Amino acid sequence: MTRLGESRHIPPCRTRKTKGERAEERVRFFFLDSGAHSLYNKHIGHHGSITEDMKDRMSKMTPMERFAARRRSPSLFRSKRKTSYDYYKSKEFYDYLATYCQFVIDYKDSIDAFATLDVLFNPEMSYNILKHIENEWGLFPVPVIHYNTDIGWVHRYLDEGYNYIGIGGLGQEITKANYYEWADKVFTVLCDKETHLPLVKTHGFAMTAHQLLIRYPWYSVDSASWAKAGGFGRLYVPRMTGGKFDFLSPPYTLNCSVLSPTKHRAGRNLSTLKKAEQAVVKKWVESCGQTLGRCDSNGSTIEQGVINYHGARKICNLRFYEMMVESLPDWPWPFVAKKERKVGLYL
Repeated sequence: MTRLGESRHIPPCRTRKTKGERAEERVRFFFLDSGAHSLYNKHIGHHGSITEDMKDRMSKMTPMERFAARRRSPSLFRSKRKTSYDYYKSKEFYDYLATYCQFVIDYKDSIDAFATLDVLFNPEMSYNILKHIENEWGLFPVPVIHYNTDIGWVHRYLDEGYNYIGIGGLGQEITKANYYEWADKVFTVLCDKETHLPLVKTHGFAMTAHQLLIRYPWYSVDSASWAKAGGFGRLYVPRMTGGKFDFLSPPYTLNCSVLSPTKHRAGRNLSTLKKAEQAVVKKWVESCGQTLGRCDSNGSTIEQGVINYHGARKICNLRFYEMMVESLPDWPWPFVAKKERKVGLYL
């Protein structure tokens, strides 16, 4: 989770010591996710027209495996009947909800904010669960809305005095253009009509797209893309502007693993870049406290670095986001809806 708000005034890091005791190092701002997205994918997701056996197999797949399966057989994932939300009325769901709420109570001193257990694409049911948590557990989670939710729900949460609202990202195969159109309306409501400054804090779930990060005045966001990219051999490299790294432009996404199938493709891997381009990558990597790394002719590691160690790539990718946050204006900053600006291609 990345905290964008007050980026230059982040409190000292904390580390959790014991159950219920406030952390003091490492963790800067802890926003607890409820796992609502995983629950939806497991029990509802794209399973409207497939057998129970297939649904069970899909629930055990990784996101990458599900993506590949959708590419092979897209028709299997198109619901042919109205989505049933019966799971969210079941004892199994309320057992999960109770476990989540008890966890929040047990570790409340180490949690800065936590999300409600929302239901994707069902704002009314999400609202009822939110009120259940408030009334039955005495907890006050962050309400969450998702793409294409009617703007009336945004007004409702504002009218009821909520000062922190979660907004779903691009996790359900939504195009950026469609998301812009909807999110622009949301943030127009969430921001003052005269100053254009946000009236409440916002948390972006799975908010990984660089242009979305800098387009809207988020207070906080979460993302796993930097870690996933590093694990799959990819490195985020900031663009150069005037001889300096520019973190407000989308980064190059560069394959650099010695195991990558692109290692022999010109311009598609660190090993095939021109020397001047490699020098830029090296400068960036070293500024993150990492090295490019070295391997012998057999591919065995001589020196650990971004070409042969996923951890080094993840550190650099995370560092990119940290520097991007530092490049943003102090929160809150104004939002004015504008046409999408075209940006150069990625590597």
